[in-house]
Amino acid sequence: MALSPVRFPSEVWNHIFQYLSAADKFSVRASCRYFRKLIDHWSLWKNWTIVLSFKNGPYNSEFWDSLRRRKVSSVVMRNTKTKDWSRLSLALPTLTTVIMDQNSNGNLNFLQDFSHLNRLAIRSSAVLLDLLPQTQLQHLTHLSMCNVLFPNKSNWSFLNLLPFLSSLTSVVCHNTNSFGQRDRMVDTLVSILPKLKHLSLSAKYISPQRDGSIFKPVTSLSSLEIIDCLDHSSPEDVGQMISGLKCLRVFFKHSHQGRPEALSASVVYLKTWLSESAQLSNLTVVKGPPVRMYATSIPATVTNLTLCVSGCTPRDFWP
Repeated sequence: MALSPVRFPSEVWNHIFQYLSAADKFSVRASCRYFRKLIDHWSLWKNWTIVLSFKNGPYNSEFWDSLRRRKVSSVVMRNTKTKDWSRLSLALPTLTTVIMDQNSNGNLNFLQDFSHLNRLAIRSSAVLLDLLPQTQLQHLTHLSMCNVLFPNKSNWSFLNLLPFLSSLTSVVCHNTNSFGQRDRMVDTLVSILPKLKHLSLSAKYISPQRDGSIFKPVTSLSSLEIIDCLDHSSPEDVGQMISGLKCLRVFFKHSHQGRPEALSASVVYLKTWLSESAQLSNLTVVKGPPVRMYATSIPATVTNLTLCVSGCTPRDFWP
């Protein structure tokens, strides 16, 4: 004979369930109807993202009802087709975050069905930009593209879309062909996107200008992340653009321990960036040159410091 759950007030159970992981919540939910109703309360699923894949067919109405009760606002769509996006828009039209993962030759036309969408991430996908509803892009505040291909058969490029993305405050662009072979596309991004606060780019997009021109200062940008830095890939004059930066994160592609030939350029531009970041409070450096080579250049304003560098010891910070 099944035992009935203790009839605490629902507020008490809600408080208890807040300490459970998502997996534990699902286990409790399956135990009885009473707990299933309590577990689906929206307050227990804040900032929760569900991963959807339609490879086994569409989900039933009970499944969608449970997501609506939880007020799910963030979804990962994996290996999906056009009809799957239609199902999603009918079931969860108020989504604010969509992550498009592992899609081949897809398009972004689904954006027109999500009027509340402000965060879009595209991962490991090939995307066609033709017939994209540009007006829907104006609502986006966060855009992330990692390992994204824009096929040549598309008549549009990502650069054509930038004027329609004027509300963006955060851009992440890693390992995509969105900018083609043009140098220093970071210049274009910060000049066209006036509200941009956070920028994360592969180092190849801030390569030195061949014509000798320099960055224009950008006062709105407060956070910059650069990945896959090489000893020859990053110009010193980045610091001129980011003088008001609060957060800087630099990820070198290699550790320079035992590679003296790679030290010179890396140390020069890293020290230059730090010396020109007078308002910096958060600094992260992963791999790269030994800390002792640039420790004295770290601004005194830094209050949060993360160093993932091989061979780092307290002696590296001694003058």
